[in-house]
Amino acid sequence: MQRINKIEAAKRQLDTAIIMFFEKKDPLAVHTLACAAYDMLRNLAGNKTSQKLQTIKDNTVISANQKKDWQQELNNPQNFLKHADKDPNGILDFFPEITQYFLSDACNLYRHITTDITNPMIIYTGWFFTKNPNFLNPGEKQTTYKKIAEKLDTNNYSLFLNSILQLNKAKNIPNAF
Repeated sequence: MQRINKIEAAKRQLDTAIIMFFEKKDPLAVHTLACAAYDMLRNLAGNKTSQKLQTIKDNTVISANQKKDWQQELNNPQNFLKHADKDPNGILDFFPEITQYFLSDACNLYRHITTDITNPMIIYTGWFFTKNPNFLNPGEKQTTYKKIAEKLDTNNYSLFLNSILQLNKAKNIPNAF
């Protein structure tokens, strides 16, 4: 028997989803784990503070009358992958790129809740902003990530995976992946 709390469960799901992402494992499995961790962390963040943390599902750019449709579109793949009662013959048009946004948000939520971050989350966040420096506010960080992106192949997933494994080895963290 394993006895774990919610934050530990979310951390393990998120770290495993990140490893699987860099291993280029099945995108549906990665998405399912990423969204499970994201939803748990989103709920925990809401319970921890009265200040609502903005996430992909809470995007303030989306108009109030479109928010329900926005959230439904984001939830469609996740719901399709875990429920078959309402649409046993359903078909999903899945865009795997959406998973990287859930992973990024989940890393941010975990850091917000715990003020900690794991090696997979550090490497993933670095990869994400190196791949997408324009998502950062203009300034020094954006410029730094753009310079890194010029020298680093963000499509070389094995580089990022090996970085996680090496960091874990250096800190004597057993790799459960």
